[in-house]
Amino acid sequence: MRFLVYVNTNPDRKHITIHCEKSKSCGHVFQQLIAQQTSANPTISTINNSKEVIKIAETDNSYWLVIWASDLNSLLNNPALQNIAQNLGVTPLQCQHCC
Repeated sequence: MRFLVYVNTNPDRKHITIHCEKSKSCGHVFQQLIAQQTSANPTISTINNSKEVIKIAETDNSYWLVIWASDLNSLLNNPALQNIAQNLGVTPLQCQHCC
């Protein structure tokens, strides 16, 4: 499991994407996060004064966790993200692709 870090078309809005195949051990963590969502509001959490937003998408075989941030460095050190990373068994500072 890896954090994928990309720079969006707007260089001030970066995002982290975490991918998990449903058959992997991380799948149950995503199921718990999805259970926290409501149909009216797919945002499961906002951190750092609502500047960072976490959303989850689901496909047939995978879960995707996307976190948008104006300041990627502060996001990587955010306790809420560190907790999610620990639950998923990933390391936030390990990037497969960083721009």
